[in-house]
Amino acid sequence: TMTKEEDDALRAITEDMVAHHIANAHSLEKLMDVYEEERIRSALIHFNHNRTHTAEFLGISRTNLIAKIKKYRIE
Repeated sequence: TMTKEEDDALRAITEDMVAHHIANAHSLEKLMDVYEEERIRSALIHFNHNRTHTAEFLGISRTNLIAKIKKYRIE
């Protein structure tokens, strides 16, 4: 479990990454994909690529996380 400060820091990093991609997002769907991908990448890094902890943190199932990792070609 992350502290509030760690969660805030992770959110700030993610928001910075998303802001970088906003100019290239031509639709709301694309923007949401960019945000989701960066959030997953950041959480995986924080949890040292532990998929169980990452999924719990993101509030999704491990199976769903694995599908998203494949979708975004992470790792």
